[in-house]
Amino acid sequence: MLSLLYTRRSVARLVAAMDENIHLEIMDYWKEFSIADCLCLIMVSVRELKVETVHGGGFKDLQKLEVTELIESHMSELTDEELVEMTASIDEIKDADDDSATDETEKLTLEELAEIL
Repeated sequence: MLSLLYTRRSVARLVAAMDENIHLEIMDYWKEFSIADCLCLIMVSVRELKVETVHGGGFKDLQKLEVTELIESHMSELTDEELVEMTASIDEIKDADDDSATDETEKLTLEELAEIL
């Protein structure tokens, strides 16, 4: 779940940057992406996790075959439909973030970093 939240936030951030600068190349964006940027995205994603998810609620009935199918479903490349769907859900997250966002950049403290790790 954390990787899903992180991936959505990462792609949303990329889309937002490309919306701001239509001449921005993806490689240039990733070259500027720092470890601090990564840690901030991880921090926001960790805060978004629900307690039930962290403590494994809902996994008691999970069968080995279901886990195998889930892993195999992530082995293939994303289709255009899946990318469009991800972008749509990213837009929803972005809109929600814009509604609650402030102009201040969130700072990651050593205590928060230790809590994440």
